[in-house]
Amino acid sequence: MEQLNLLQCEIIEHLGRFGFLTGSQFQMLTGRKSTSYIREMLGTLSKNGYVRSFRNAISHAVHTENMYVNTPRAVEFLVSHKNIFPDDIKTTTTTAVVKDFFHRYNTVTVSIKLWQFLTAQAIPVRLMSSYFDKVGNPKKGTLVAKTAIPIGDGKMLIPDIVFKTDKALYLIEMYCDKDTKRIINQLSLHAKAIALGTPAEKFDMPKTNPIVVAIFEHPGIKEAVIKRLAENKGFQSIAHLYFFATLEDVKNNIHGACTSITGITLMFS
Repeated sequence: MEQLNLLQCEIIEHLGRFGFLTGSQFQMLTGRKSTSYIREMLGTLSKNGYVRSFRNAISHAVHTENMYVNTPRAVEFLVSHKNIFPDDIKTTTTTAVVKDFFHRYNTVTVSIKLWQFLTAQAIPVRLMSSYFDKVGNPKKGTLVAKTAIPIGDGKMLIPDIVFKTDKALYLIEMYCDKDTKRIINQLSLHAKAIALGTPAEKFDMPKTNPIVVAIFEHPGIKEAVIKRLAENKGFQSIAHLYFFATLEDVKNNIHGACTSITGITLMFS
């Protein structure tokens, strides 16, 4: 087995943590500004069979960054040399075409920023899952998102991101579209789940109400959603559990980026 340098090890560890990453996301995580050096390290890892990559052609004019994922050889390295439990390593069988690439990219970016903040504050992250993390067998029809939460009548609420710490449970939605009606309807499903107590049951947080965080790519949509929720009398009793932010604010400084409809700042704990 080839000897890996510190950055190569870090790349493999982050892929095991987040499932997939792009070059710009490696820059966020490693703090390295040299795109060429990161590409060189990724190229070496690919050549030696530790990572694989693919690119999605959104249209003839729009192409994405390369997406990188670990191979079984990288997983073996993490288990053998980093003492990481296999179930804690995220792997992906994603095909080369990912129709929701930009939503997926933004979702991972939010996860990166929150993970970095909690880690810097020495707050242990007990669970970090995204909607594209799956469990079950596709051939048996049992494949389901790890974030799926029962809401009755056999239906599921699937948050984009779930974070769990010792003190709190966060259900996070990343909104890249401008369909305010759809967004309001989805946020209402969170209220239904909270009333049923299924998030606390699903993620083993007894008697804990989750915090719902809605993050918007478009600031105007954020304001429109907040306005509609503020006018909804039925929302007032659970408004203290909902927080809102723009993607740009989260990327710049997640601490203080999320506020309630009354202006209270979310303090991650």
